[in-house]
Amino acid sequence: MIAILAAICAIPTIPGVAFNSKPNRVFVLARPTAITLGWKLTHDAVTGLTEINGKPIPVDQPKLFDGALLLDASVLPPGRVKVEVGKPRVVVDLEDQNLIARQGDIIVMFAKISSGRQSKDTPPGSYLSGEKESMHISSIYGSKMPFSVHLRGNYFIHGSDQTQSGPGSHGCIRLPMYNDAAQWFFDWVAPGTPVKIHGKRPKHRTK
Repeated sequence: MIAILAAICAIPTIPGVAFNSKPNRVFVLARPTAITLGWKLTHDAVTGLTEINGKPIPVDQPKLFDGALLLDASVLPPGRVKVEVGKPRVVVDLEDQNLIARQGDIIVMFAKISSGRQSKDTPPGSYLSGEKESMHISSIYGSKMPFSVHLRGNYFIHGSDQTQSGPGSHGCIRLPMYNDAAQWFFDWVAPGTPVKIHGKRPKHRTK
């Protein structure tokens, strides 16, 4: 009987998402949270306004990279749910030319990338994200590297307008600028986040 009551009274756990650009704030996925709490989630296609439990979600609220709505965890009723922020990690697949970022079990970002071209291959391995700069200038090539996240030596993850034809960099991981992938990743990733790069550069440039 006690075990049954404990199960009934158990507080559900909701996974949280944290952005390095928004310290001391935690966000939760709006739709699963609404289902868990029995709240109504509505969206007006004309005005673009989204409401949860009768209250509007601010239009400038961060979203997952795929556009999934997030809710500031500070508005959740105390004692109804427990928010748990999982460990962040990033995996870059050189063969498939993509980057997947996770926070615990949540895939917060999936994006196409452009890695090092022939003779300038991006080295596979395990890294930790380091210093971040909104605009870094390459000390070797003098080129601009917006939304730059240092990995090791002269290797970075950064934004570029040249990402749609497969491997083409001098060894860095390029994220697209046109769809705000580079800025989204820059805002989310915190220094010290594990980054695993694996696979081999595809033999032919992708289209």
